[in-house]
Amino acid sequence: MGYLAPGAPGAVRRWRGAVLDPQRPAGARSAMFELEGVINQQLLSVRTQFYTVLFAKQRIAVQEENVNLLAQQLKDARSRFDAGTTSNFDVLRAEVALANGQPPLIQARNDFRVAVEQLRQLVGYVAPKARIRPRSRNWSARWTSVSR
Repeated sequence: MGYLAPGAPGAVRRWRGAVLDPQRPAGARSAMFELEGVINQQLLSVRTQFYTVLFAKQRIAVQEENVNLLAQQLKDARSRFDAGTTSNFDVLRAEVALANGQPPLIQARNDFRVAVEQLRQLVGYVAPKARIRPRSRNWSARWTSVSR
């Protein structure tokens, strides 16, 4: 049995026909159904993880917008404080709100990285190893400045 492209006309019909062929032994049919189940489960996992990546990406956008809003509120609170219309407490409250808005953004970014890595693992993508290049050292410049 050759590989059938999913979009090929009659591919499903030929697959089902090969599986349900009464001439095949029951063990072969069972193995083919099991293979089909594994393939379907893997496709479901990849699709689910893909939408998890999209969700995590949108969560980053929402959290960034939240931090921007909190930064604008802090700027407004400082402007009102400088104008003398509000107390320093409002400025401090805005600073605390901005500081408390940072961890959800960091968490959203980390969740995105994890989701992308899990998707890569599901599809079997092996990322190239990162090369860490040592800093270039100009030893001659160091020795000449020390010896002078």
